[in-house]
Amino acid sequence: MAENAVIIYMSRMRDVPLLYRSLSMLCLNFKYVKEYPIVVFHDDIDKPTIANLLVELHKKVGFIPNIKFEFLKFELPEGISEDPSKYTIPLSEAWMGYRHMCRFHSGGIYRDSRLLKYDYYWRLDSDSYLYSPIEYDPFEYMKTNDKEYAYMSTEDGEVPSVVQGLWEETEKFMKTHNIPMSKDLQDSIVDGKWSCRLFYTNFEIAKFSFFRGEKYMAYFDQLDETGNLFYKRWGDAPIHWLGVKMLLDPAKVWAVKDITYQHNAWIRNFDALPNKEIPENILVLVDGSPEQHYSRKERLLFGLNRYRAGGSDGLNWGE
Repeated sequence: MAENAVIIYMSRMRDVPLLYRSLSMLCLNFKYVKEYPIVVFHDDIDKPTIANLLVELHKKVGFIPNIKFEFLKFELPEGISEDPSKYTIPLSEAWMGYRHMCRFHSGGIYRDSRLLKYDYYWRLDSDSYLYSPIEYDPFEYMKTNDKEYAYMSTEDGEVPSVVQGLWEETEKFMKTHNIPMSKDLQDSIVDGKWSCRLFYTNFEIAKFSFFRGEKYMAYFDQLDETGNLFYKRWGDAPIHWLGVKMLLDPAKVWAVKDITYQHNAWIRNFDALPNKEIPENILVLVDGSPEQHYSRKERLLFGLNRYRAGGSDGLNWGE
């Protein structure tokens, strides 16, 4: 029996080709996909494009019974200036839409009325690519094993320039609310400084009740009131890491290591692939044209060949 859960994307018109590939891979690989609603939040995808996308998905993977495209209107919070001089990270380096997205995934998603009825969510991005068969139900696994947060395989570090002041604001929150320093937070302090840890939240599965809880939402509100999700481009990835490490029992956290996954140049868990192969019906979906300085398909095949030859499982951004 399916859990009370939803699969969530956020996309935009220019990323519809990526969204098509991601949804196709999800539907081809996740055995129980049709038991769950899929909600795609967006701010600019028109109805003809949505209709065409659904037709193409039907051709590729069959009818998806419950997929909705929900318009998301982004507005600057009251008191946030549009003066470029106030932005530590220039808008040319991280566009305003990206900052709105980070704010939504940091807190807005937990108050959105269209999601209030669900107990769990699985977030993926337009360019989240799943390569290995998922024969079990991750939501059922979460419930059965009393997990409240799941992330893809490994933790990593954020660029220090986009988390300026985030740790100090977190320390202030813990002091105000008498929250003791957890071991994971203590271990993240190196030479007196926070090591800028994060989960890659382009893949996460979570129980809504944790993030909707009084303490996490109070934490988000305090961060939001600083304006630094806009001015300093604080992202949802380090905010979720800090929130989870600060407030959630480590026993309730699941590091997912049995799903092969790619996001941009970051790839994990080749050892989840049966016979060290990506099925041709999945491989043909990978975009082969260069984006920025790499091609996702080239990166995927490079990593897979390296794994076959030497067992090195995964690729980081800079490899």
